This record gives sequence, C-alpha cells and structure tokens, in this order.
Amino acid sequence: MATNFPELHPTARTYKAPTWPTSGVRSQSGIVSKRLWGSLPTRASLSLEFANITDDATTQILEAYRLAKGSCDSLNVPSIVFSGMGEAVIAEIDADTNLWYFTDTPPTVASAVKGVSTVTVNLQADLRS
Repeated sequence: MATNFPELHPTARTYKAPTWPTSGVRSQSGIVSKRLWGSLPTRASLSLEFANITDDATTQILEAYRLAKGSCDSLNVPSIVFSGMGEAVIAEIDADTNLWYFTDTPPTVASAVKGVSTVTVNLQADLRS
C-alpha cells in the first residue's frame, strides 16, 4: 500500500529520466553491440528541496518517510510537486506510468533557525510488482 507524500511545493526539483536496461560490448574491431533487456525504462530519480519550511512541514516529510518504512513502501507523489514545470514536461514524466516512487536516501534536514529548516528528499522511481 502506497504512502502519501505531503502536499508541499518544493523550492527546487531535479528530475532524471529513467534508463533502459541495456548492456553493450565492443569487439576488437571496434564494433559495438547493444542488448536491450526489457520493454520498459526504470530508475528515474527526483530530488526535491524544500527551503525554509516550518517544523510542521518538516514533520510531514519525515512522517511519510517513516510510514513508508524507508524504501520498502511506494510513495504517492502529489501533482503539486511538479507545479511550475511546463505541461509538456509533466506529460512526459507522467508517460512513465509503470514507475513507482520510493525514497532513495533518508531525508536530510538542515535547521536554519528555530522552527525553520531546509529539507532535501531524494526519490527513485522503479518498476516493482
């Protein structure tokens, strides 16, 4: 069962498109042979930064991580995470409907002042059954 990621607007995001499972070899004559090992891409990544957010928002992010048991449970990433991106880019990201987001690394919390923090969350999208 998927855990809901908080409805928070990130101040910065970095998306890396999924890769196709391939392998390749180069012969002694320099010819490259490639082999495709699947019909779907996998391992997209999404890095989110939430700068200068309240302790309440920080707690929501940490709670989602705890409820998902790290990378064991998938996360429902809300559309607000992608707001501010162009519609064509969002459509391309949404085209990979077989991918499920999971936390790649634990969230990082940098406290600025009391009650205000910057949180970085790294997600990875995988094919899972």
